[in-house]
Amino acid sequence: MLLSRYSDNSVRLLMHLTLQADQNVTVGQAAKHGGMSRNHLMKISQQLAQLGYIKTARGKGGGMRLAKDPASIRLGDLICQTESTLAIIRCDRIGCPVSGNCIFKKCLTEARDRFVETLNGYTLADVTANSGQLGNLLKLVPQSAESP
Repeated sequence: MLLSRYSDNSVRLLMHLTLQADQNVTVGQAAKHGGMSRNHLMKISQQLAQLGYIKTARGKGGGMRLAKDPASIRLGDLICQTESTLAIIRCDRIGCPVSGNCIFKKCLTEARDRFVETLNGYTLADVTANSGQLGNLLKLVPQSAESP
């Protein structure tokens, strides 16, 4: 299964916010350090705020920060909310003559469900456990040391 760039960047943004939990992070900072599109991150941050994953504040000293404990954010749940569809095959679009009685589709659906179940065995805290290495790779520094 191939995840969309949107879901990938959603996870990466939440990882960044986890690593900088003691401060607000602007979309520009997250885009710069994560190598992501600022415009794309604007859309992602709006959805993640609506879903309750992050809090946002405008103005001087504003930005984003996590709204939940990273240990409570299950990756499978997050992916289900950020992917437009998790369908592996679209039988209705290809006009398959066996679509009403297809065991292959059942196999693919089960595989998708296990994929999500496996991801739900991991949390945002799990994928940021190597925070020192991630922080170095992203060149994260205290916000006060960065220029705007």
